[in-house]
Amino acid sequence: MFAFFGARRAYGRAVHEAADRLVDAYGEAADQEAWRAARLSGLAAGEAEFCQAVAECVTRKLGKAPGMPVR
Repeated sequence: MFAFFGARRAYGRAVHEAADRLVDAYGEAADQEAWRAARLSGLAAGEAEFCQAVAECVTRKLGKAPGMPVR
C-alpha cells in the first residue's frame, strides 16, 4: 500500500518538474507548447496522459484558463 503512495508522489513530482522546466524554457508560451505536446499523435496512452497532466499543471502555474482536454 505504501509503495502505491510513493509512486503517486513520484509521478506528481515528475509532472511538476516537467511543468517547471517548460515554464523556464518558454515563459508565457509554455501553456501553448505544453498543450501542443499533449496533442501529438502517436503517443502511447501513458505518454498522452502524462503530457496532458503536465499541460494542466503549466496552465495552473501560469494562472490561465484551462486548455482544451486531449481526450
